Amino acid sequence: MNYISLINQFWAKDLEHSFTPNDIAVYFRLLERCNALGWKNPFNFSVDELLMKLRLKTKDPFTTARNRLKQAGLIEFKNGDGRGWTTQYYLIDPDEDEERDKKNTPLMPPLSPTLSPPLLPPETPLLHKTKLNKTKRKTANAVSAGASGQEAASLAGQSPPGKEPLEGDEPPPPGKTGKKSRAAGRASPARASPANPLLPLAERYAEEVAALSEEDRAVWDRFVAWEQHNPLPKLFQMAEPLRPRQLAALTRRYSPEAVADVLRDMQNKPKLTTQYDSANLTAQSWLKRRQQ
Repeated sequence: MNYISLINQFWAKDLEHSFTPNDIAVYFRLLERCNALGWKNPFNFSVDELLMKLRLKTKDPFTTARNRLKQAGLIEFKNGDGRGWTTQYYLIDPDEDEERDKKNTPLMPPLSPTLSPPLLPPETPLLHKTKLNKTKRKTANAVSAGASGQEAASLAGQSPPGKEPLEGDEPPPPGKTGKKSRAAGRASPARASPANPLLPLAERYAEEVAALSEEDRAVWDRFVAWEQHNPLPKLFQMAEPLRPRQLAALTRRYSPEAVADVLRDMQNKPKLTTQYDSANLTAQSWLKRRQQ
């Protein structure tokens, strides 16, 4: 409660209600008593004492002034019961009304319901889609610049996912244990020159395939089609990669299913290219051990 705010409130109300001298006198006597009591609100003030301080000889002018102050929204009062309880007054504080209004007023008006869904989806998925498209374009450019994804993995020394390696792989055949001598391999004149690894498998051994019999050529063609779905890049990274005539010989001696299983297991061998030189001899050794 503030003395100045109560006085300012009174004179603001005066512009509307045009208070009389009795109205002014009654209000400021009540204000004086409230202040003297340490701003106790509500407080008691007997009618007789008020009439004496106001120097009024009759009660009617006082009653009229008090009712006008109540109607103006400046005070509230409750008459005494005549048995020792004097009249109780309450000064309406504009600061308290303002605080009360702030507590009861919502911070913001309720939002109107959404009438229709947004015309466009959120921005984040669009940005994500753009990034994906850029990634796809980069991947496509890399593939077109360097043959196929399988061949790019072969050049990087990586193997595509395939069948899980079997426990207890067969030991390498005699004479093939340990890391191979790459220098000796390159100096050997008897070793056939490797095919171009950038070419698709169907085009790497064109001359050798042309020299095969019709039956063996059909075996190689079926293998090339199968290998597209079961990539075997490690077999063609070995010092002596698997060649068409060798594959045909393996399928004549063993069933195509057994040959396919062994080739997949060789692909999944972690150190195939460092522990073995010849794809053909390694496949023969593994197939023999499985037959036994």
